[in-house]
Amino acid sequence: MNEFDLQDLPELMIEVLEKRDLQSLKEFIDKVDLYVIVDSGAEDLFPDSVFEFIVKLMDCEMFLAMQGSSKLLMVLETDWVRLSPEQRQKLFVALGKSYERFKDQMSLFITSELLGQYYCNEDAFGLLRQLEKTSNVAARALIPHGFEHIAKSAADEKLRTRAVSELKSMRQDPSPDVQSEAAEALAKLCTSS
Repeated sequence: MNEFDLQDLPELMIEVLEKRDLQSLKEFIDKVDLYVIVDSGAEDLFPDSVFEFIVKLMDCEMFLAMQGSSKLLMVLETDWVRLSPEQRQKLFVALGKSYERFKDQMSLFITSELLGQYYCNEDAFGLLRQLEKTSNVAARALIPHGFEHIAKSAADEKLRTRAVSELKSMRQDPSPDVQSEAAEALAKLCTSS
């Protein structure tokens, strides 16, 4: 990583996590975002120090409440190929714990996309089913996006079928927003097949 990573990270972590400095958090997100743009062709793995800090942020209410938290999730999505298997597993757990706590709609969307498109497996399906039970309607309304990706791309045909069944059942959700998103996902699946 470039010059900001290891030398500034301990101080930045203190500023963000202990002092709850929103400006430092925004600066960190911008630096990581810039790093990915400038250095995205690198063959090395995503730096552990930065990744661990991101995972800590995903349990920090200030980050979860922040509009623009999605920018950091986009970095992980963009740099997915550089995440080690261990980092991917830690991210999976963090996404499950933080999902319904995000206030930024785009963070909810990207989380659902990461689970459905990038993990796209039985574990992701199970987590989406668990997250589907949230009382947070805004969070629940973006779950169909994850199921749509699994229905479209999962290697296991039975898993694809189960994802379609989940989408069909979500059309009966009490929320019109959830119903609409599920119907839209099903419509996209029909037109893509």
